[in-house]
Amino acid sequence: MKGADLLDLLIESTELPQFLIRKELQKLLSHNGIHVEDLNLHILRELMTDYLQDNLPMIKNSIS
Repeated sequence: MKGADLLDLLIESTELPQFLIRKELQKLLSHNGIHVEDLNLHILRELMTDYLQDNLPMIKNSIS
């Protein structure tokens, strides 16, 4: 699975508001110069790892 199908599966799997997740993921892809049609599982893993590492401190603080 790749491209828009992979992106849609990820968005649906979060069970979060789809329009918010789609917007955030599209921003992440754009910021990293990745077109949706080029998205594959390897690229998605790297993007999500970087995203979590960048945002985990903020997430932890908002939960505490």
